Amino acid sequence: MMNLNRVIVDLESESAWVEGGATLGELYSAIAAHSSYYGFPAGLGPTVGVSGHFSGGGIGVLGRKYGLSADNMLDVGLIDAEGRVMGRAEMGEEIFWALRGGGGGNFGVVYGWKVQLVHVPKGTSKQVYVTFKGLYLGSRLEAMSNVNQRYLELEISEEEYLEMSWIESVLYFSGLPKGKGALEMVAIEPMGLLLLDPYGEEDDENRILSWIRKVYDYMTPFVASNPRAAYVNYIDLDLGTIDFTDKDEDTDKKARVWGEKYFLGNYDRLVKVKTIIDQQNVFNHIQGIPSSSVQYHDEL
Repeated sequence: MMNLNRVIVDLESESAWVEGGATLGELYSAIAAHSSYYGFPAGLGPTVGVSGHFSGGGIGVLGRKYGLSADNMLDVGLIDAEGRVMGRAEMGEEIFWALRGGGGGNFGVVYGWKVQLVHVPKGTSKQVYVTFKGLYLGSRLEAMSNVNQRYLELEISEEEYLEMSWIESVLYFSGLPKGKGALEMVAIEPMGLLLLDPYGEEDDENRILSWIRKVYDYMTPFVASNPRAAYVNYIDLDLGTIDFTDKDEDTDKKARVWGEKYFLGNYDRLVKVKTIIDQQNVFNHIQGIPSSSVQYHDEL
């Protein structure tokens, strides 16, 4: 999919067609190349693929004003298990709904998304943060006025407010350095660079997993008074897995455990959509949505 990465921006309709293998960075860059007055509400990581991000909802710093990425979808191109190519009109609203938050790898191959562009000012200030990162859509003076009214005791100086365009703010949040391209660097440097995260040996697996679970237990009281949910784009294998090749496994019983954590009251609705679009579970993964034995009317 990585070569299916074209982005076609149409300022007249204030929309863009994004192929399924594109990254957020490629989408942002294409928008900025056409206009400084448009953006798209999605995540901060420019190397994140759009399809996985959008199918999990898509959270980003523009969300407080414009909602999730999924809220700004106009159409989608899908190839289903039978090889049918369809858009929103052909698939119907239920399947279109499921593709915008029901998780990736469940309903078919998404080869493209039509997204609604949103308005952003040419100059966008990096909002000063205390324990979180944010984005202020407006001038530096407006940002100063709003932030200083709420956090006067911080005594933030004017020089600490940096005004930048929306695309510059994407680069700022990504943390990517401004430097030489990898090929140029490798060609002239006598020694390459190895970046390694040493998580440990195979024998350390149980110790590390135990530590992670202790963090869960410790943090739970701080994140919710009645914890009941998880996020499908950060899957938690402690909730269980299913093997679609095991015909004797009760996939519905197992999947319901994480399905109701990820999707709350929407899980049964997603199962119905899965059954209509992919009865044979051609598209599956260890925490996927299984089809139901109940025969639903085919709405396609």
